Amino acid sequence: MQLKKITASPIPSFPTLGDMFKIVKEPCDECSAVVIEADANQDGVNLYIALDSDSYGHTSRPGNGGIRLLNYKTDQCAIDDAVRLAKGMTRKHDMFR
Repeated sequence: MQLKKITASPIPSFPTLGDMFKIVKEPCDECSAVVIEADANQDGVNLYIALDSDSYGHTSRPGNGGIRLLNYKTDQCAIDDAVRLAKGMTRKHDMFR
């Protein structure tokens, strides 16, 4: 399966992700999620948001999400956990659709 980068907004009124956030992970063959880094305005805090590209921009689905406030050993561990949470929320929502 060939995955495409999320560069354009899926909904015309949405800004593109790269205009508002630093994209730290693009979708690839192994994972369909995109991860962005947002400003946290607090020393020592990194904020990563994962969007499962299987659900991003689908107007037939309500927005779902979760948050974890944890200390991670590395930024990569935080990014990996954000991706797992995003994928899990997509699967959870699809079960009730």
